[in-house]
Amino acid sequence: MLRPGNMYDAQFSNVCLGQFSRGPHGSDGPTTAGCGFAGLPEEQHNSGKRETARFARCISRFCNAVDDGGGIATGAGGRIWTPSWTIFSGGICFLFLAAFAWVIEVKGVKKWTFPLIVIGMNSIAAYCIAHLLEGFLEISLRIHLGANFFQFAGAGLEPFFRGATILLCYWLILLWMFRRKLFLKI
Repeated sequence: MLRPGNMYDAQFSNVCLGQFSRGPHGSDGPTTAGCGFAGLPEEQHNSGKRETARFARCISRFCNAVDDGGGIATGAGGRIWTPSWTIFSGGICFLFLAAFAWVIEVKGVKKWTFPLIVIGMNSIAAYCIAHLLEGFLEISLRIHLGANFFQFAGAGLEPFFRGATILLCYWLILLWMFRRKLFLKI
């Protein structure tokens, strides 16, 4: 049976975490001991950069283990919000978290994250803007650019380009707030 947890352990985690990719007994099964927590020396267990990636990897493997194949071999088809799909997609999300933590924290590649930092520093404002200005921006774009402006690539791609333009407008508002250090806080 195809097991995404084992495939991930064999491919990505050996590259990402080196010698810490296996448990203390060499197990590559999706267990807590296989996540590498139990056999680590104290100073390496408390290191922050690898800990984030290790935690995300552990959660991902747990989700794939509970799902028993992640729907790839067992068939998570049908309705999308089945328990099997929810657990599998949660595991995939934690794989992305582990990959981003490794790229940003371990490798130190941070320049590409600036657009996300702008949104994250003012996430309450982003939420409010998305719910309060959506209709206003859409109507304003239709009035000033024309009703068929976003059909330049075809009617099928019109929602994509309209949504991307609205997202860009939201981000520019958040960038303006970021540069002036205007942050909404609770």
